[in-house]
Amino acid sequence: MSRYAKDGHTGFYKLVGAVFHSGGLGGGHYTAAALDQSTNSWYNFNDSSATPISESSAHSRSAYILFYQKE
Repeated sequence: MSRYAKDGHTGFYKLVGAVFHSGGLGGGHYTAAALDQSTNSWYNFNDSSATPISESSAHSRSAYILFYQKE
């Protein structure tokens, strides 16, 4: 793989954020989860609150949008 990678990157990605939607097609609510890379802790953002969550909660199969960072 390194033969095809540029700038020494391995081609692997790390999940650093996710957006979740609850509700139906006609309406609903969005929340987000993001990784604080300085502490390696995950947080859930819901309107005006931010609460710690487990990594497994952020890796939910119900995610609507995923954000990755190249390692």
